[in-house]
Amino acid sequence: MGKNKASRERYDDLIDKKKHPLKWFTQVVWYRNWAFIILGVILAGILSYLTYQSITSERFDMRFIMAYYDDVITSPYAITLEGEIEQIYPDVDGNGVSDVGVDLLNLGDSASVEVNEAFWRKMLASFSDDNYIMYIMDTRIKELYSGNENGETPFDSTCIKLFCGEDSLFLPLESSPYFVDSNYTGDHTLYIAFRPKPKSVYASDELFYKDYIDILHLLLPDYPGSKGE
Repeated sequence: MGKNKASRERYDDLIDKKKHPLKWFTQVVWYRNWAFIILGVILAGILSYLTYQSITSERFDMRFIMAYYDDVITSPYAITLEGEIEQIYPDVDGNGVSDVGVDLLNLGDSASVEVNEAFWRKMLASFSDDNYIMYIMDTRIKELYSGNENGETPFDSTCIKLFCGEDSLFLPLESSPYFVDSNYTGDHTLYIAFRPKPKSVYASDELFYKDYIDILHLLLPDYPGSKGE
């Protein structure tokens, strides 16, 4: 019998197993598996931290993307639009406030290589994320996603058709009161587009896109063919 094994068995006998099973078990675990106990405490701490981060991290009732190539969309416009949408978008998670988040993506060549790649990954990943339905983009990005040689595009015309009857993937925002006095007109016009309703959603198109149609009314109150509230 090795020295370490003999020592462990001696510790096992310090407490009567039958009279004090809990104390005996605690002592055995401590003397025999103290390394695993320390590891367990560390893992529990990490798990607690990750859980806390998950609970306290900012959650959004809706997120959308503003993407540009060469014509920079400045943060004040994005923040203003974000705040205006929060005034009309419903409190989906029931926390008492409407939280809308905007991701401002520079997909052009003016950003560093690392930043540019990160933004492109974010854009591409959003097409498989059901949290992202609405997109605002400049002319260059619109052209990139108007459809490839097979006619494939991440966007869908349903929401716009419900709003104004046009069977179009994109609506120009140059007549929007939020952009009419900006540089985002003419060759620098911004467009809005929507992804298709997720396959996991069984609600009707009218019900699913209702809140986005309200946003279109906010952005384009006088757009021809749009139906009133």
